[in-house]
Amino acid sequence: MCSDKKNRKQNYRLIIFSGYNQRAVISLLRECSRLNVSVSIIASSIDDSIFLTKYKDLVFETRSDLSLDINIFESLFRKLNDYFQNESFIIAPSTESLIRLFLQYRDILANYNFVLPIVDNNTYSMLSDKIRFRNLCRNKGFDVPALYNDFDNCPSIFVAKNKYYFSSKTNKYLYPIIIHNKHEKDEFANLYDIDDFYYEEYLDDLHGESYYLLYYFFENGKIQKFSQKNLLQQADGKSIVMAKASYIHKEPVSSKYEMLFQELKFRGLIMVELRKKDGKYFMIEANPRMWGPSQLCIDSGVSMLHAFLYDYKLTETPVETTPIDGKYCWIGGIKNNLIKGKNLSVLSNEGFEPDKFVEYLKADIYRKADTMEIFESEEGL
Repeated sequence: MCSDKKNRKQNYRLIIFSGYNQRAVISLLRECSRLNVSVSIIASSIDDSIFLTKYKDLVFETRSDLSLDINIFESLFRKLNDYFQNESFIIAPSTESLIRLFLQYRDILANYNFVLPIVDNNTYSMLSDKIRFRNLCRNKGFDVPALYNDFDNCPSIFVAKNKYYFSSKTNKYLYPIIIHNKHEKDEFANLYDIDDFYYEEYLDDLHGESYYLLYYFFENGKIQKFSQKNLLQQADGKSIVMAKASYIHKEPVSSKYEMLFQELKFRGLIMVELRKKDGKYFMIEANPRMWGPSQLCIDSGVSMLHAFLYDYKLTETPVETTPIDGKYCWIGGIKNNLIKGKNLSVLSNEGFEPDKFVEYLKADIYRKADTMEIFESEEGL
């Protein structure tokens, strides 16, 4: 269990906002436990699943207001700073909405000895805003899906991708939507401002392979890298629920992205989603923060989260990699999708032979002693 004593000698403490991107949060807590990192958790509510885990005693405070109001967070920063007077704080880069908020108020964070381990606002937006990263990749000569300039003339199946994280008119959070037919297209036009989106070719599940390129870029310029092949995904392009270790990070396509991020002087965690079709790797999106299936990196002997903790001096234990062919599964994500009556996207037929499938089920993210209560609660969905 991660130590949480007041006024201990360690200079840095990790602050984790729980309740969102929870699978990544759990993976990070496991690494903190293994490496004896000082941690305090901010739970999202009394219903946060963190209270079903071994880490519940690390909860420093439970949020009563989920508003993205910097004044609420400033009060929390002050309380943490007063309690742990001899420490500085690193915020785990787990949640897009909080990262976007804190990037605007780095001066307030600094007043209370808080560090956001994220690049500057412009670089972050360039990578995280889908239209900006698409344009950057296209200008660099990377393969990207075909673009449809006229919504009315889009084919029957296509992807509507939000240009930016928030709507320019409603300021509401947006996300990509796969449109399968005219009915869904008409429904989309009624619900959204079509100018908030751009429209791309849909690289379907039957004619391509899905991969994540995964990196940690250290302050000293070193790179730790890994990749995964995605096997099963929730409907509508949501969470990956089954994956395996891959080796495309050793192929030339990885070198191109490494050079791009080095040119931008990027530091930190980043994931690039790719679709392989006809021998080409098409860029889908990038996420410069923690990603859901982080446990696969750990179980494959290449922990990106250890790299993050070491780079920000939260642990003195050097990063060592011993690559093995790991597996990842989230049974709760599969069941939740099926209960809602939605079809799962089969991204690859690998792993679906009965004996292999059982091995993936055994690798469930929550099927471990520290989170067995979550596993059992999801079993009862």
